[in-house]
Amino acid sequence: MMFGAVLFIALKAKRMIDPREEWFVKNFIIANKQMRWMEALTSPKRNRFLVRLADEKDFNPNYMTAIDHALRTAGQIAPILRSLGSGSTFRAISQWSELDARELELEEALELAVGIGLGSILVSNTLKLAYFEEELPGYRWLLIPPKKQPSIL
Repeated sequence: MMFGAVLFIALKAKRMIDPREEWFVKNFIIANKQMRWMEALTSPKRNRFLVRLADEKDFNPNYMTAIDHALRTAGQIAPILRSLGSGSTFRAISQWSELDARELELEEALELAVGIGLGSILVSNTLKLAYFEEELPGYRWLLIPPKKQPSIL
């Protein structure tokens, strides 16, 4: 009987993955790490796992574009994201618990993420791009997914 209670508690503690977070993992995390990311983002221990955002080791480098180090403020970065079709709202995945799992307007999300010294991802609600800020000062990335290839019949 005790096993059933423990299993019920474990299943109840899991949550469904947010669709924007799932999109981020499928498009930007290297294939052999994707399952671990999916599990961790729905885990009660999510906060501990997100230390992986300190750097880009789990990211597919083919879809990462460095943002110029001279662009250091939310006001400088927001127009770039907007010009690429980011839309106005973002889902945050962050080492900082005050920012993590929140849906925010573009400017507010960037104000909170830029320069805090904690790894953060901002996923556009349009699912066209994401923004990644590493722990190291000045390491900022634009993440753009691969173009969908037409299927050959």
